[in-house]
Amino acid sequence: MQQEKHASHRQRKLEREQKLIKKKRGYWAKKKRESRSRQSSQKKRRVKEFDRNRKNIDDSDNMDKEITVSDVWLPTEDKVLSPDAVRKAASRATKSLPKNPQKFACVLERVIHKASPRKRQAFEQLTKGDSSDPVVEEIKRLKTQKDRKSIIKRRCFIKTMMKKYKNCYVMSRATNIKYDYLRKCRKVKEDDVWAKRSDQISEDTKKKLRSFIKKKTLRHLFLI
Repeated sequence: MQQEKHASHRQRKLEREQKLIKKKRGYWAKKKRESRSRQSSQKKRRVKEFDRNRKNIDDSDNMDKEITVSDVWLPTEDKVLSPDAVRKAASRATKSLPKNPQKFACVLERVIHKASPRKRQAFEQLTKGDSSDPVVEEIKRLKTQKDRKSIIKRRCFIKTMMKKYKNCYVMSRATNIKYDYLRKCRKVKEDDVWAKRSDQISEDTKKKLRSFIKKKTLRHLFLI
């Protein structure tokens, strides 16, 4: 009697677990259908290509055959889009951007600013021939030289560039120079490039000291 009771309990527990699993599978199947319904035609095409390549590999009888990289699906980041696909993507993006030039530039700057590191790296590789490259190389060359003249030249150079780049953060991304250093160079005056100590004696005090020492020396000479 006791064994039958335990067997019945196990059977009910198993049925509950199976119902729960079935419910979860139904839930995730529904979510998967909703996710696929929101996919673009390009994404659906890539998924179908991936499934087709995977099935071809699984159904292959010759398992000793080496599978090359071109046989498997690669993400979009590793593939070069065709000119037609680039044109269509650019057209869709342009339609959603504002027509005003200032607003257009602000939105594009924000998109690049919020891009992931890999996307920024791809963007930098694509625009490698930019005119700012020689400027960056010159700053890097001056950075290796630690003499007073090179440091003054570098700070003045960066200060001049800051007139073009109003935003220090944008210039930091473009030139790979630290944000804090850019802010420091922007605040430096033309006649005061070299950093001064906070307890440094002022020029007025120096003049007074020279005058005082000179008078003392003259008095001493006259007394002798």
